[in-house]
Amino acid sequence: MISSIAFCQQVNTVISYETELDNPGNRFIFYQPAQPVFIADFKGHPEAGSDAVAITNSGFMFKMGYRSAGGNETLNIKVFCSFDKEKSWMKENGKTDYILQHEQLHFDISYLSTLLFINKLKGTKFTTQKYQSQIRNVYDAAVNTLEQLQNLYDTETRNGQVKEKQQAWTAKIKMQLHSLAVN
Repeated sequence: MISSIAFCQQVNTVISYETELDNPGNRFIFYQPAQPVFIADFKGHPEAGSDAVAITNSGFMFKMGYRSAGGNETLNIKVFCSFDKEKSWMKENGKTDYILQHEQLHFDISYLSTLLFINKLKGTKFTTQKYQSQIRNVYDAAVNTLEQLQNLYDTETRNGQVKEKQQAWTAKIKMQLHSLAVN
């Protein structure tokens, strides 16, 4: 009879939200609750033939480092939420405060998804054997949630055209952000 015991050591994990990263040409804005985007931040060129008057390109990413010293395993995960100025654009008729508020909420939704990702990471018990696949699974699920939220937001507000729905989404996202705020 042959038997084996699989041993997966738990990894100490340090997870942080960061607002600074190498940013050549100041291309990205890293989300900070008190720092909104401005019309001037939409530096991309509108897509020819697009019915949209504005597009926000935002999302989140992470960097990780793994260190093993004296039997102590540490996984350091830094999470960033960013707005890409070069891939975000507004047509002339979209350069209004109302459209800007709609686009800001897309960035806010990206940040909300970032906070949900961080919370899920904090609830995961990473092991030496599986930490890479564990992170990938959490990340993939969070990106899927982000995409679903962004699509639902645009669908329900008809890209901001239904003002009552826009107000409801603004209140909903602000409340969720407040409840998940990073301390």
